[in-house]
Amino acid sequence: DAGRRALRESAQIAVARGVKRFAVVGERSKRQYLKRTINIDGVTVESFNDPETASGWARTPSGRSPQVDSTI
Repeated sequence: DAGRRALRESAQIAVARGVKRFAVVGERSKRQYLKRTINIDGVTVESFNDPETASGWARTPSGRSPQVDSTI
């Protein structure tokens, strides 16, 4: 469909500009759909339930979860 095609083209343009990973947020079925749509060799796609968690992952250079400071 047109939406899926537009997402895939946008992802390909982003990869051409140096993007190496994507964070997708949504309900489980939507996350799976997005991951399959963005499926590009050499690109990491991680799915999350929560936008804040996804944003934290996207901001870390290695793609690991950000460190949480638990000191009181």
